[in-house]
Amino acid sequence: MVPIVRFEGLPGEFTQHDFGQRRVQYADGRIEVVKFFASRLKYSRYVDVQVVANEQQETVVRCLLKAFETFGGVPLMGVFDNMSSAVKSREVLADGTVKVHWTDRFAQVCIDCGLIPLACWPYRPQQKGSVEI
Repeated sequence: MVPIVRFEGLPGEFTQHDFGQRRVQYADGRIEVVKFFASRLKYSRYVDVQVVANEQQETVVRCLLKAFETFGGVPLMGVFDNMSSAVKSREVLADGTVKVHWTDRFAQVCIDCGLIPLACWPYRPQQKGSVEI
């Protein structure tokens, strides 16, 4: 078994972003699935959560911009899940490294904001750490 190593960052260095959902039961007995987009600053552990209707590219872009506004700036790097609205594909190169192909719109938003995007492997929540709610 490979141990999980917690990494710490510097202020403004890392954020983590992911979609999630929770079942909510209201006082009248109704049950609803509430979808959200969570963004977390790694160093301070400050979390911005936004209720969303879907996981489309426009939603990701709007949620990122709102999170950066809430945080008071854009971090150096953002760690993202394997969301199809951000990750187009992955390519294993001859040297064994993996090249992530970002969707065009997501890549342009990262360039415009000055954010370095990092993609974690699918089905490995420990790579995102604390945003995995």
